[in-house]
Amino acid sequence: EEYDKYGIRIRVKFRSSTQLHELTPHHQSGGERSVSTMLYLMALQELNRCPFRVVDEINQ
Repeated sequence: EEYDKYGIRIRVKFRSSTQLHELTPHHQSGGERSVSTMLYLMALQELNRCPFRVVDEINQ
């Protein structure tokens, strides 16, 4: 299969007066991307329990 074609598109907004935007380096600041990524990982915690998580370069 063509696994390189798969992906996840996350849409976020940080201000009530704005539209949802896809999470990319072009629409959000580094801090906004970091917060979004951490919240996504926390949401996944409910699906797959493990005692700890390791994340490298969360702001990339």
